[in-house]
Amino acid sequence: MAEGTVSKANESNGISDLINTFLGIIPPFMISAYTILDTGFRSLSPTTSLVYLWFGVFIALLIFAFCEGYFAAGNPPISRIDFRRIVASVKPGDISRSEKTLFDDLKVEWSKNAKRGKQGTIKSLAFFGYVAAIGGPFTYISYLSGFSWVGFYGTVIAVFAMLGIYAISNWWK
Repeated sequence: MAEGTVSKANESNGISDLINTFLGIIPPFMISAYTILDTGFRSLSPTTSLVYLWFGVFIALLIFAFCEGYFAAGNPPISRIDFRRIVASVKPGDISRSEKTLFDDLKVEWSKNAKRGKQGTIKSLAFFGYVAAIGGPFTYISYLSGFSWVGFYGTVIAVFAMLGIYAISNWWK
């Protein structure tokens, strides 16, 4: 194949490559849980209450994806700052040392928690993009409003989710 040309196979695999990228970010148990729930919901005849339930489950899984990313980062929460070490380092009459130590500790803890928030945001955004790409509860949105879902919308949402992940991973320090 000549350099600079695109094969038909590469053109048709664009969305599957995007979904595979999401699958690399989302934990496997989240994909399994979603797939099992999606199969169950799709096997029932849709009603308005079922669609609300499906969106509620989706939002719960989205929150769970954020929490999994946040807590999987492994850093202790900010409440575990060792104040005893800060107080022990203070010498009588030297107030500036205690303020500097406290500020340094809070700065370190804030950066750890910011990294955790970044991971949680990336995982929940990847999960949202993945679900939108394959349809999920969005396929039943016509039961809640006059809006009719088309598969193309999921592709567009997935692309913007991927751009959001790229922006967060490169620009959120």
